[in-house]
Amino acid sequence: MVIPYSLRTDGDRKLSEHFRVREFACHDGTDKILISEELNALLEKIREHFEAAVSITSAYRTPEYNAKIGGASKSQHVLGKAADIRVNGATSREVARYAEILEAGGIGLYEYEGGFTHVDVRSGKVRWIQKSKNGSAETIATFGKAEEAESGQPDGAADTEPEGGRPSSWAEEGAEWATEEKLILGDENGNLRWQESLTREQFAVILKRYHDSFGD
Repeated sequence: MVIPYSLRTDGDRKLSEHFRVREFACHDGTDKILISEELNALLEKIREHFEAAVSITSAYRTPEYNAKIGGASKSQHVLGKAADIRVNGATSREVARYAEILEAGGIGLYEYEGGFTHVDVRSGKVRWIQKSKNGSAETIATFGKAEEAESGQPDGAADTEPEGGRPSSWAEEGAEWATEEKLILGDENGNLRWQESLTREQFAVILKRYHDSFGD
């Protein structure tokens, strides 16, 4: 069951032994938070198994925020059923393999520096892996010992990376502001390419937009 909470009034409420409501909040500061009881139970099992802190880097997202950061249109984050996590002392692959044992609905392994593990409690089973920030995700059969890649991309329900990557968690607030103020615009396909380098020409254009919007 997915339960709505208020960040303002419920933020410090304990959902279980190791998790509070505020940890699932959308990064845009929206008061409403949707949290699946099944998701919280899944995270608690992961926490207990590894006996280490679980950091939630992204959980609930409003549809608007999800669109701004290039999330999948059918993202489980929007439904309050997904979380991107890191476990202290464990690799993302180790977390993915244990989530497989727990029979999580969706498991995504982002296996690169600064990567994470996506887990969700959708009714079906989807598995995918992405080995670089700017690479494409590929579906696989399982995160068990006999992992074998399948051809093609994750289905539309999978939470794949947009072309050019998403902003890192520490940069999300600034990235959101820059796009809202139209200082940074997407390419012809709407991709913002957050993880790609900026040329001097592009930087000059951004400075000009800033001057036009905020200069004297």
